[in-house]
Amino acid sequence: MGVMPSAVFSVSFLLSTGVCCATELKTYMARTDGWVIDSASARSCTAICSEVGKTCTAASETIMTNAAASASALKTALGSQFSTFCPGGVQDTNPSDDVPFLFAPGNFCEYGRGSYRSRCETAGESWQVRRICYCQATPAPSPAPRRLRQRRRPHHRLRQRQYRRPRPPHRRLHLRRRRRLPLRQPVRLLRLLLQSGILTW
Repeated sequence: MGVMPSAVFSVSFLLSTGVCCATELKTYMARTDGWVIDSASARSCTAICSEVGKTCTAASETIMTNAAASASALKTALGSQFSTFCPGGVQDTNPSDDVPFLFAPGNFCEYGRGSYRSRCETAGESWQVRRICYCQATPAPSPAPRRLRQRRRPHHRLRQRQYRRPRPPHRRLHLRRRRRLPLRQPVRLLRLLLQSGILTW
């Protein structure tokens, strides 16, 4: 697995670009995986990574264990940041589970010996120990799905009234006129029927 740029490089980059705010600095550092050295002492990699917005995972433990296999492995893993983390070089080994770390009084680093294995939860064994941890970026939360706004349908009664066929004008007036027809035509018809002999009294 390739080693990503360390947090020290991220800090230097932000300082060179004029970014000064702690919140923006922490946000930028949390975007990439990389090596982080304890800013205090005697703390676990879980706490160290959490301070910069990252996490220490099982993959981080494997990378730290491989880096603490030897002095050359530690130099290769840290890359250009080796001189920053270990200004006094590598001078000793340690069988504990907090390797690799910087021994603060001498400014030199130590790697593993024997049946060691780097653990995220293991704190530095003393106040003189500053752990060197490989922290992984915390995945950003996925955005919530956008809720589509449903188009409101008109009420059934309103829609029925809207499409109802209009009534013909003056309908009642036509009916009244039909009822009030004069009786002249029926009388004439009756006379014709009587005169023709079709009807009789």
